[in-house]
Amino acid sequence: MGQGHLQDCPNPVGCAGELSDRHSNGRGGLLGAPANTTYSENTGVLNLATVFDPAVIRLAACFAILLSFCPKFACLIGLIPMATIGGVSMILYSMISAVGVRNLIEGSVDFNSSRNVFVAASILVIAIGLKYGAEDNVSMGPIHFSGLALAAIVGVTMNAILPDKLGIKVKSVHGKEKR
Repeated sequence: MGQGHLQDCPNPVGCAGELSDRHSNGRGGLLGAPANTTYSENTGVLNLATVFDPAVIRLAACFAILLSFCPKFACLIGLIPMATIGGVSMILYSMISAVGVRNLIEGSVDFNSSRNVFVAASILVIAIGLKYGAEDNVSMGPIHFSGLALAAIVGVTMNAILPDKLGIKVKSVHGKEKR
C-alpha cells in the first residue's frame, strides 16, 4: 500500500477506503480543514461489532444519515448519561489503539531495536504529555501545535535522522541485552 497501488493490497476494499481517506484529508488540508479520523474510528467500530460486510456498512451509513435529520433522535442521544458516553468512547479508542499496536506487530516493527523503542516512546510521551500537561497547545510565534501534531513532527523527524542502531541497551523479553 506504500505507493497507493491497490493491486498489491491483500484487502482491496480496505485499501481503497484508506486511499480515498488520504486523498480527502489532503484536499481538505489544502483548504484549511482539519483532518478527520474516520478510518481509525471505523476500524475500532468494525472490530467491536465484528461485522465486516460492506453491504451492512453501507446500510448503516444510510441509516445514520436518515437519523441525522430527525431531531427526536438527537434528543434521545442527548439523554444518554455522560458516563455511558465516556465508557463507550473509552472502549472505542482502546480498540483503535489496539489496532494500531496490531498494525505495528503485523508490519514487523522491531521493538528489540532501541532506536524504534526510542522513537515510539518519544511520540507517546510528547502526545500525551502535551495533551494533559500543556493543555494541548504549544505556540511558536503565530503557529500553534497540538500535542498530536508536534508528536507526529518529532516522530517523523527522529525516524529520518536517527541512525539504524543507537548505543542504548534494551533488554529483550528473554533477559538478554541487545544493542
